[in-house]
Amino acid sequence: MAGKYNKNIEIQLMRIISIALVVMAHQASLRTNIHPHFGESLGAVLRPWLGVDIFFVISGYFMGYMVLGKSKPNMELAEKVSFSLDFFRKRFLRLFPAAFFWITVTLTAGLISSDRGLWGDQTSLFYKWLTSIFYIRNFENAVSPSPLGWYWSLSLENQFYIVLPLLFFTIGKKFFIFCIYALAGVLLFWLPGGVDWGWYRPTGFIWGLIAYHLVNTQGIGDIIRAKAPQIPATLSFFLLIFGLVASTAIPAAFQNQMMPFSISIVSILACVCVVYAALKCGTLTVPKPLVFLSYWGGEITYSFYLCHIVVWDIMQDIRQSYGLRISSELFAVSGICMAILFATLSYFFIELPFYRKKSDLEPSLK
Repeated sequence: MAGKYNKNIEIQLMRIISIALVVMAHQASLRTNIHPHFGESLGAVLRPWLGVDIFFVISGYFMGYMVLGKSKPNMELAEKVSFSLDFFRKRFLRLFPAAFFWITVTLTAGLISSDRGLWGDQTSLFYKWLTSIFYIRNFENAVSPSPLGWYWSLSLENQFYIVLPLLFFTIGKKFFIFCIYALAGVLLFWLPGGVDWGWYRPTGFIWGLIAYHLVNTQGIGDIIRAKAPQIPATLSFFLLIFGLVASTAIPAAFQNQMMPFSISIVSILACVCVVYAALKCGTLTVPKPLVFLSYWGGEITYSFYLCHIVVWDIMQDIRQSYGLRISSELFAVSGICMAILFATLSYFFIELPFYRKKSDLEPSLK
């Protein structure tokens, strides 16, 4: 069934879980003055913003596949440059068109609106647009945080895309792998950025690279596959959801102390899930009736991430302008449905024209 869709269905499901956590983290944008505390109790137990770190693990694995997996040994300098430029080009075409469209929609909506409390001042809005298209939004957020700051994670991801091939080809594969494991150890106790660590945390990417190395190293992947527990599809489906969602409660368990350690634990759990999903060893399996929804839900997660805040803010602007009395519950349901609709349109009419769907994240032991 997974072959029919040419994607790893279990990792598609992980993408859906991640974006669901992101929705929880941004739920304030879905509240109205009727039942304004709707959903607040979740914040006392979970830290759903950690859904971004699960995305980072998946992205790190995929980058391992694209760079470590596709590069050849003993490449000449010209070949390394050509490989890196081709990698940058593909990443640009995959991510930039939809990102540019939706941040421009945000800028346009904010300039047209008279609600400065919702959109911020026009100068700040322009700076957020500019730093978003140049992928330095995380630095701008550290200086001027706002509810319109969700592009920070895309900026961090693209910075990782630039650093990864440059570092890999500069220091060589063996030392690169050593550095990845060493850095994972350091990140258990430290995060870059000081008090602004949230905008610069690389932990998920590092554990995604480790997942790729484990899966694609001859012997290690075989051992994991041989010893992997066989779990019925329905049970593994619920365990995956419960495990990833419950892991976001770890910072609360430590009373928001030891954040480097908490983020590492969440990333390690996501790394384990990616490894089992990639090896197709019977530990993680999506039940057949849910394969279709898991595939297509995973496909639109990127566009959903890009559009959800701006769609909700436009809806809030319309609601406030016309004095509409809508409960937070009804607004949340309609807001999520509208974001899904626009994410689907964005996927088919903006994302797809710029890239060909290919099989990703499948293991190929070497």
